Amino acid sequence: MESSRRLLRYIREMHILGPRPVHPDFASMGQWMNDELATCLSHLNPAPALEEILISHGRSIVWGSDIPILRRVKKLTLWKCEFGSPPDFTDFLSNYFPNLTTLIIKDLRFLDTFGDPEKPGPRPHLHTLEINSSATQEFLLHWFLYQPPEDIRLENLSYTIAQWQVYAAPASLKALGSSVKHLTVNFAFPSPHQLLKGDPFLATFTTLQTLVFDCSTLYGTLYGPPSVPVLLQCVKAKDIASLQFRFALGDGASCDLEDTAQQISRIRLSETSKLLHTLRPFKHLSSVLVHVRLNEWSKCMRIRATEWVERQLEQHRGPLTLPDGTRMSNLEVWALRGFDATRAAEYERQFMQTSYRSYDQARQTWRKASNALEQALPLAHAAGILHIEPVECEKEPHLNRRC
Repeated sequence: MESSRRLLRYIREMHILGPRPVHPDFASMGQWMNDELATCLSHLNPAPALEEILISHGRSIVWGSDIPILRRVKKLTLWKCEFGSPPDFTDFLSNYFPNLTTLIIKDLRFLDTFGDPEKPGPRPHLHTLEINSSATQEFLLHWFLYQPPEDIRLENLSYTIAQWQVYAAPASLKALGSSVKHLTVNFAFPSPHQLLKGDPFLATFTTLQTLVFDCSTLYGTLYGPPSVPVLLQCVKAKDIASLQFRFALGDGASCDLEDTAQQISRIRLSETSKLLHTLRPFKHLSSVLVHVRLNEWSKCMRIRATEWVERQLEQHRGPLTLPDGTRMSNLEVWALRGFDATRAAEYERQFMQTSYRSYDQARQTWRKASNALEQALPLAHAAGILHIEPVECEKEPHLNRRC
């Protein structure tokens, strides 16, 4: 117990994970987040110097008491959280997280959507604001912009393409446009109805260095690229140095890699490729980066074939090292599963052959996908500024077991 207390002073990051609706303790644990969590955090001794907090699946979050350890937090991530109303949310930020510099919001929900974004009150002095929540982003951006222009120093902004309007004061919009250097535009809509339309916000940003089109949902990848040329023509920044694209077509565990490579080749980027070499803001591009989110491709480019096979074998066979540190042989592990030596050796041989083939297929299909993207962006490829990388799919935080 004493050693655990000593460790508290070194904690810098905390995840508060509420239950998903399918969790067996959904009702009681959801209430626990409101009734008991604030008390638990207030009584941590010694108090940790927290810098980052992630809250997942919080429902109607209301903390009655003050929690001093949260006042030093610089980064807050809210993932699929719910508040009673917009004022409940803004009060939550100002009361518990007054020193935020980074706010990341994914799928935020208000039960009562009425709220005045121009209501006086403190706003966080953010350097990074990421909003992947089209239903609430209009309120969130207007609320953030309703502050003295000289206090707006946002450098990194991410928002979602949606049918919305910008009502902020011209001075605040100008301050935002001259401060944001790195902008991400998310395509997270569930249908293509918002395609091929301009965006009311893009022309605001005059000093961009990096522009990212995040199409890393299935709908975004299938329907987003045709609208990119329309959005590129809305850009008013002078000299953008880096342009990035993010695509995703599955997690690799349940999708056919050959089919996925074929779908990558169907992404329509030809008009985008031409505009990058005719529009003034992109005349001096030094980098065009394409990220493809797929776990199998990302893994096969990071590890060797032998490690790939061993990892897959361990998943089927089980680890050779027990929780108490005891090391077991292959045969001992297989014996625990009812295999004799001969049967275990034959099973392992066949499984390893299958795993090596799956590794080769992952590498080959990634090369096909990469070649297709090079052909889709030929001018950037010829100029030597095109970089194509596979990356892992984003993981949702969740409870792994009943607590």
